[in-house]
Amino acid sequence: MNNALLEEAKKEEVKERKGLWEVLSPTIIELRDNKNFTFQQIAEWLITRGVKKATTSSVYQTYKKYKEDDNA
Repeated sequence: MNNALLEEAKKEEVKERKGLWEVLSPTIIELRDNKNFTFQQIAEWLITRGVKKATTSSVYQTYKKYKEDDNA
C-alpha cells in the first residue's frame, strides 16, 4: 500500500507555493526604497499589522534576496 501511495504522489503536479516573505517583498521594497524606512522600522511596521515573525534580520534577508532577483 505504501508503494502505491508513493507512486500516486509522484504523479501529482507540482503546486506553486509562495512563502510569506515572497508575498511581502513588494511591501518591504516600497517601505525601504520609496519611504526611506530602516529595516528595524519595517519590522516594527509589519508587527503592528499582524506579521508576528517579522524581525530586522528577516526583513533585511527578504529585501536583499528580492533586490538581487530584480537585478539578475
